[in-house]
Amino acid sequence: MRKVFSILMIMMIPLKALTVPSVIQMKTDTLTLKDVFQGYRGANQEILTPSKDEDSFIPASEVLQIALRNWIDWTPPRGFQGITVRPCSPQNTQMSLRERLDTHLGDVTYSWTPETETLLQKIGKDHEVEIIAIQKDTKDLQITVQNAVGKNFLLQGDLVSENQVPVLSHPLKRGHKIQKEDLTWVSMKSISPGVLRESDQLVGKTIRRPVIKARQPIDKSDVMDAYGTRKNQAITLIAQSSNVFMTTKGKSLENGKLAQVVKVKNLDSGRVIEGKVIGDDLVEVSLPTQWKQTRSSS
Repeated sequence: MRKVFSILMIMMIPLKALTVPSVIQMKTDTLTLKDVFQGYRGANQEILTPSKDEDSFIPASEVLQIALRNWIDWTPPRGFQGITVRPCSPQNTQMSLRERLDTHLGDVTYSWTPETETLLQKIGKDHEVEIIAIQKDTKDLQITVQNAVGKNFLLQGDLVSENQVPVLSHPLKRGHKIQKEDLTWVSMKSISPGVLRESDQLVGKTIRRPVIKARQPIDKSDVMDAYGTRKNQAITLIAQSSNVFMTTKGKSLENGKLAQVVKVKNLDSGRVIEGKVIGDDLVEVSLPTQWKQTRSSS
C-alpha cells in the first residue's frame, strides 16, 4: 500500500507550471489535455468533442475534475470562471499567431514593443507556434509562445488603460446649470488635455456652448461658473440679525457668482444697494442702513 501511495504522489508532481486559457480556439474537432493545460508534457488524451456550430463553456469545477482524473496537479487561479471553447472551422485552422493572440486576450487593448513586432513578423505565420503562458498586470503584457521544436519566445507589450470621464447623459443647452443627475460615465482610451475628468468639475457649472451632446467629452471651455444672480433678473433680498429676519423683492443689476458682492435694486424703496450672493437668486444685505431705509419709505 505504501508503494502505491508513493507512485501516486510522484504522478501528481508537475514538471512545470501549467496555464489554462479562458478561451480556446479549436484547431480540430476534438479537445485534448494539451489544449486545456498548456505546458502539459504527459500523454495527450482526448477530453471531449465540443459543439461544431457554437461556442461551448467548460466551468472551472469541470476543468478541475478533468485535471484530477488525469493526475494533473492544477488548481483554478483566483477569478477563473472556466473555458470558452470556440468551434473549429477551415478559417480558424489557418489563424495567424496575431489572430490567436487577439482571441486569447479578448477585449484587452494592447500594443507590442518594436522588438516583439519584429519577432511576430518572423514567427507570426507559423501555425505550429503554441501559446504557453499569458501574464498581465495593470500596464505590462508578457506572453510566452513555443514553436514545434520546443523553443520559447517572449512577446512583450503595453496594456492601454481606459479612462473613466464624466459626460452628459442627455443633451443640454446653453445656460443650463449642470446637476449631478445630468451626468454619467464613459470609458475613453485617450483624452485631450482640456477635457474635465471629475464630476465635481462639472456639477454647478453652466453650459457655455449652444448645446452639448450626450456622451461626449466636455472641455473646460464648454462650461463656465454658474451665476447665483443674473443681470436684470428678479431676486430675493434677505436681511437678518440675531433677532430679525426680513425679505423683500429686488432686481439684480449685474451678474454675480456665489459669495460675490453685487449691486441690486430694492424694488420696495427703489434704492440701489450692494449685497452678497448667498444662493440662486438670493442676495444678503445688511440691516442697519438699507433695511431701515426700506422700512421708513414703505
